[in-house]
Amino acid sequence: MGIRLSRYTLEIPDGNGVYLFNTYRGTSVLLSVEQLQLIKQIVGRTGSDAGDPGPWSAVIGFLAENGFVVPAEIDELALAIAKYDRTIADTAAVSLVIAPSLRCNMNCYYCYEGKDSDSALGAHDLESLLAFITSRLTEGGSLGITWFGGEPLLSKSFIVAAANRLREICHRMGVTFAFRMVSNFYLLDEKTAEELAACGITSVQVTFDGSRDEHDRVRRASQDGQPPADSFDRILANIAAAGKHLRILARVNVSQLNIDRVPTLLAQLDAAGLQDCLSGLYFYPVFNYKASDSAANYLPRANLHFSMEDFARRERALIDLARAHGFPPFTPLIFEVGYLGCYASVANGFVIDHRGTILKCDHELGAGGSGRTSIRDFSRIDDDPDLSKWGAQRPESNPSCRDCPFLPLCYAHCPHSNLVLTEQGPRCPSYKYNWRDVFPIYLRERLGAEG
Repeated sequence: MGIRLSRYTLEIPDGNGVYLFNTYRGTSVLLSVEQLQLIKQIVGRTGSDAGDPGPWSAVIGFLAENGFVVPAEIDELALAIAKYDRTIADTAAVSLVIAPSLRCNMNCYYCYEGKDSDSALGAHDLESLLAFITSRLTEGGSLGITWFGGEPLLSKSFIVAAANRLREICHRMGVTFAFRMVSNFYLLDEKTAEELAACGITSVQVTFDGSRDEHDRVRRASQDGQPPADSFDRILANIAAAGKHLRILARVNVSQLNIDRVPTLLAQLDAAGLQDCLSGLYFYPVFNYKASDSAANYLPRANLHFSMEDFARRERALIDLARAHGFPPFTPLIFEVGYLGCYASVANGFVIDHRGTILKCDHELGAGGSGRTSIRDFSRIDDDPDLSKWGAQRPESNPSCRDCPFLPLCYAHCPHSNLVLTEQGPRCPSYKYNWRDVFPIYLRERLGAEG
C-alpha cells in the first residue's frame, strides 16, 4: 500500500526551515529544507511500493499519525466533508450571539444594523431566554455566548442577570461555558469590567477605525449626543483599566479611507501603554453590507472597500507593524482543532435579536431577517425553513472550494455571503491569498520557535 503527502498539507517556507501545516488535522511541524527533501524521498519510495520502509518506519509513522501523509488510495475530500457533517450535527455544542438591543451610543457609517427600533430584551424576557437555551443544552456539553449589539452595555443589567443565571444552569448540568462580548468600550470602565468578570464574561473585543482623529470622525455621536467627539481617549483609558479584569482583543477595521492612518493608530496605542492590556490585535477589512441595497452586498465600493485579495496583500505589513510596537498577534481560530468556519451552519448555532427572534446569522440583525421562531415559542424551531436552509448549504458544492486545500479550515467561509453571491463565487478569507506570508507568524508562536 502506497502513501503520499496529504492534499491538505501546506509547505510554508520560513527562513532556513519549512513548516508543514495540515489543514484537516490542524497539526504542524517545523523542518529544515534538507529534512523535508529527505521526507519526500522516503514518501516517494514508499509510495511506489518499494517495500518495507525499514529504518524510516518511525518517520513514516510520525507523518501518518499527524496527517501529513496518507494512504495513496484514501479519499481526503470525503473525510473532510464527513468531518463537516459530524460537526454541524453535533448538538452538544451550543453557540449563541445575543443582541439584547440594537441601540448604540455611536453611529458608525458602515454599520449594517438598523437602529430605529426601541425594542430590547428586558427582565420580562429572561425566563424565555433561559428556557430556550436550556432546551438546547446537553449534559456535559458546552455553551458559548457572545453578547453583541448595538452596544451591549446599554443592556448591562439584562446581560449580568442572564449570565449569572446561565452560570448556575451550566454548573448544574456539567456544561462548560465561555461568555464573551463585543463592545465599543466607551462604557466599559473598571467598575463595569469587574461586574462582567464576576458574572463569567472573560473576554471582550474592541474595534478601532483608525487613529484618534479618524476614529472620532467615524464613531460619530448618536442622536442623543453621546458619546462626545473625543471618545477615543476615553476608550483607551477604559481598556487600560478593564485589562486588569478581562482579556481584551482589539480589531482594527481597515478601509481605503483609513489604512494610511493605521501606523498613527498603533503609535497612539503604544504611547498609551496598552501592550500588556491586549491579548491580541488583528486587522480586518470593512466590507459592504447594507440590507437595503442587496445587489451591492459584499461587493467592494470603489475608493472605500478593499477586495479581500487587495487586503491580503497589505495584511502582513500591518501585522509586522503591530508587532514592532509590541502588540501580540491574534492567532486565528483556524489554528484550533475542530474549527468549522461559521456558527451559522451548526445545529445549535443561533443569533437571538432584540425582539427575541431566533436567527442564524448576525448579518440579519436589524435587517428583519425572516425568522419565524422566537424564544417565546420555539416548539417548531427544527421545522423553520429560514433556519434549516443554512444547514442545507454544502461547502463542496462550489468547485473552487471542493479543490481548495483550505476547505477543512473554512468550509466555504461565510455562509451568508455565499447565499448572496450566488454568481460571484465564495467570498474567501484573506489567508487564501497570503498564507505563505502570514502563517509563519502564527506557527512560530504556536511551536515556540524563534523568528
